[in-house]
Amino acid sequence: MKLKKVLIIFVASVMIASAFYGAIQSGPVLGKGSLSNTSSASASSVTSNSSTLNMGLLLSDYAWSTLNPFTTTYSASGLNYLFYTPLVTIGYPPEAGIHAGLLKTWSSNPSYTVWNLTLRSNLKWDNGQPMTSTDLAFSLNLYNNSATDTADYFGATMVHNATIINSTTVQLVFKSSYPSLLNFLAGGEADMVYAPSFENIPASQLASFTNEKNIVLDSPYVITNYTTGENPLILTRNPYYYQGQPYYKYLKIILFDSTTAEISALSSGEIQIAWDGGSYTSAKAFKVPGYSLHTLVPSGEEVINLNYMQYPMNMTSVRQALAYAVNRETLAHLGYGSENYTLLNYATLTSQYDQMLGLTSSQIPNYTQSQSKVDSLMESSGFKLVNGYWENSTGSTVTIKVIYPNYETGATDISVELSTMWETAGFKVQLTPLTTTDFTSTLASADQPTYGAAVWDGYGFGIPLNSFITNIYTFFYGYLTPAFDKSLGTSASALYGTHLVKNGTLADVIEDYINASAYPFDTPRSNYWNRELAMNFANQVPMIPLYYTTNFEEASNSVYWGNATNHTGIFDTQSLTMPQFWDGTLMVVHPIITKSTFSDIDLYIIVAFVVIIAAVAVGVGYNIKKKKNKEKED
Repeated sequence: MKLKKVLIIFVASVMIASAFYGAIQSGPVLGKGSLSNTSSASASSVTSNSSTLNMGLLLSDYAWSTLNPFTTTYSASGLNYLFYTPLVTIGYPPEAGIHAGLLKTWSSNPSYTVWNLTLRSNLKWDNGQPMTSTDLAFSLNLYNNSATDTADYFGATMVHNATIINSTTVQLVFKSSYPSLLNFLAGGEADMVYAPSFENIPASQLASFTNEKNIVLDSPYVITNYTTGENPLILTRNPYYYQGQPYYKYLKIILFDSTTAEISALSSGEIQIAWDGGSYTSAKAFKVPGYSLHTLVPSGEEVINLNYMQYPMNMTSVRQALAYAVNRETLAHLGYGSENYTLLNYATLTSQYDQMLGLTSSQIPNYTQSQSKVDSLMESSGFKLVNGYWENSTGSTVTIKVIYPNYETGATDISVELSTMWETAGFKVQLTPLTTTDFTSTLASADQPTYGAAVWDGYGFGIPLNSFITNIYTFFYGYLTPAFDKSLGTSASALYGTHLVKNGTLADVIEDYINASAYPFDTPRSNYWNRELAMNFANQVPMIPLYYTTNFEEASNSVYWGNATNHTGIFDTQSLTMPQFWDGTLMVVHPIITKSTFSDIDLYIIVAFVVIIAAVAVGVGYNIKKKKNKEKED
């Protein structure tokens, strides 16, 4: 009987110690990295019923007036990535080139004229209604038929409307090869829309449709009604979202009219995260105690465009000499505002692309600043250094007109320092600041005789919206095509899709582009031609890449935002993640609740100590009672 009592007391002590340990460990705790590998599933399991995540955005970045996905305004289309889950996405390595979204699988015939798109099973709209191939076909047809030029909407002409194959699959048939269909879909150009909301609206009125009541969506956070100018937006988590439910029940998006107001909201704790689209502003201004500035997947780059259609920049040797005359680290530090910049490279601009294409750093020209290289290249091209400046064979001084947008503080600082570097290397420089309108029109000029180099934020050359090659397309065809066409005596439409480009500046780069475009993104043949293009691009030096510019978030240290090493949460390598809160990003985000600073070893020691004390107490008690009993017997 005595032994039984001792055991009961001992077991009770252990239970008390265990309860103590459990109480310390309970709740969603992030202590000393304990949740560093939190998965979407585990984060979703700690669902709060009344929590709100407060996010700040600058009004200048997201001044939306409508949630209509058919709008043509950039700011509103950017918001669509929050409300409409993409069919597929494109990401940087190690994420797959084409990543499944609402689509589960896809396939095409060998000529890429017929595509089958298959949705995930059991998808639902936020009202609980099933999402099927009927919705997919309706959405694709609606986008295609509402375009002013249906032949260009998908990038290729559809033979007929999308055909429903079964409850999850539709088929698209094009008149010509269309290997980049998935890339197009990943750009958010054809979101899934709820048929009852749009089926009675004339195609001509879709873009201006503003009756935004009883909205039905498919995103992790949704809104039912919207009024133009509404600020803040209060979103509620979608109970039918296919990836589960985020921790926070509500997402509040607050628009601020200035960086100062946004930083004030961070300092007061009004918002837990703020997204900013400018490196110079972010790096210098966003230094708020209790918050950390995170550099995320880039969406823009600070670059120096060299106008290869103007003498002497039409000479590869001169462009290379100009590159060797630049200290990119100095310019990056100056323009970025801190030492935390990430330099671009001359081939693919991003190290992730090098990995995907199989390029090594030893294969990529770096153009490290070297006056001897400048001298060698210029002298071998017939130039002479006279009174500190390079002159050509006719005695004319090489003069470079550098233009830059006066609204970009970083570009202004960089341009001033760049002029000093080039002047030191023997190039005469003329600095010319321009307004937004004048700068853009100068870049797009058909003849481009008015500048030699342009310093600016090149918005997206490094983002794989379609592939690396399409970013080069953006650069060449968006700004330099008119002059390039003029030099070849051909048109852009004739140039694109033919292998007959054999002359003209950078012709080999364009030919590589044409070859790579014949294959889907991130396939062996596409990667081969992209690799060829990257090397040609680096050797031809049509631009001097500097550093990543946009996509930064100032995030509260009291919230777990994901793991940069594992690319979870806001560190997901999916492209088009401004401001990093769609496609499951928020599935891992939750508050950090530290109920104890004890480590696991500390807790084990405490539990063991409690058990030992209990055992000693039981032993002492037993001996005392035994002694008393013996005294009574005596």
